[in-house]
Amino acid sequence: MSEKASAGTLAGPSPGAAQETAVSRPRLPSAKYREKAGLQRPGLTAFPDVAKVVAIFGIVTIHVAAPASEGFGILTDRAWASAVALETATRWSVPLFVMVSGMLLLTGKTVEESPLVFYRRRAARIAIPLVAWTLFYRLYLEHTGPQASFLEHVQAIYSGQPYYHLYFLFVIGGLYLIAPFLARVVNEMSQRQLGLISAGALLLGFLWMGVPPWLPGTGANAFSLFAPYVGFFLAGRWLGRAKLDRELAWWCAGAFLVLFVSTAFETYLWVHAEGLENGRYFYGYLSPPVILMSLAIFVVIRYLVEQRERRRPVRHMKALHFLGEATFGIYLIHPYFFTLFQRHYAVPSALHTLAWWWPATVIGLVLVSFACTVAIKQIPGLRRIV
Repeated sequence: MSEKASAGTLAGPSPGAAQETAVSRPRLPSAKYREKAGLQRPGLTAFPDVAKVVAIFGIVTIHVAAPASEGFGILTDRAWASAVALETATRWSVPLFVMVSGMLLLTGKTVEESPLVFYRRRAARIAIPLVAWTLFYRLYLEHTGPQASFLEHVQAIYSGQPYYHLYFLFVIGGLYLIAPFLARVVNEMSQRQLGLISAGALLLGFLWMGVPPWLPGTGANAFSLFAPYVGFFLAGRWLGRAKLDRELAWWCAGAFLVLFVSTAFETYLWVHAEGLENGRYFYGYLSPPVILMSLAIFVVIRYLVEQRERRRPVRHMKALHFLGEATFGIYLIHPYFFTLFQRHYAVPSALHTLAWWWPATVIGLVLVSFACTVAIKQIPGLRRIV
């Protein structure tokens, strides 16, 4: 926006305006004005893409910290505890992705579409990457590890784990299947009713997949992996249309810090008492601390972004949206590069080395995967896999 100063302002105050002691600075139009004037689409604009970018850094951090957090008894206690703290601080990343999807999909626009139109527009977005990256990573495992039988390949795919991170495509695919019908129900609910059903669905998800390891849990396969995450999907729509204020955001930020510290400390104690297999129970995406941390971080990020948007328009929205869209490709690609990196460079064991190795590796993986995503998007035959 260009700002033109009047000649009187440039030359100084005119004789007739000697009584004026100050000149007010032009104010940028508010978000409400920009929406009414058609300069900005109604509702949230930057938040979904900002949340995706924050989430992808969190997910890459989880994967980078995982080898060290699994080094209990191998690394020094301080180095291992730092890995636990780092991984705990980012366990909300996957739920945040699911919540953003729910906020964007469980809307009146989805209600206006027929389910067939909804599926036609989005099926390729999940189906093509799912098939392509499943083949890629199964072939990669064949090349780098012990050869698996045909039945073992089928079992890995049926379990929703063709590679350790691809389960997310089955989760999102299942949520897409129910989204048109869920949106019709959700948009008939009051905010209070939606909050109650979101809490109920999260509780059911916890009882399904998040119960402590000493209780008999319920397994899942590629066709049911999405079910425990319906609560996050609903909660995204609930919190996406909730009215936020400074007090609520501060409470959520405080709750997040308390949950982070307590979860990291409890995990530290439990692993020492129960070992890695049972001691990392609080790490689960559907464990109570991670559920609450995910809800809190959603509120905090949304509040901060909306406050920024109210003060002045967000510049370079197209670039921000491009980054948000690229997070999908970064998610799919980065494990390949991290695996290659691990084959040539061992994870450091000293805390002073890990302190710079972790952020450097995360940033490097994100940048390399982003570059590959951008390159793939330029190739007509491959652009739809990212």
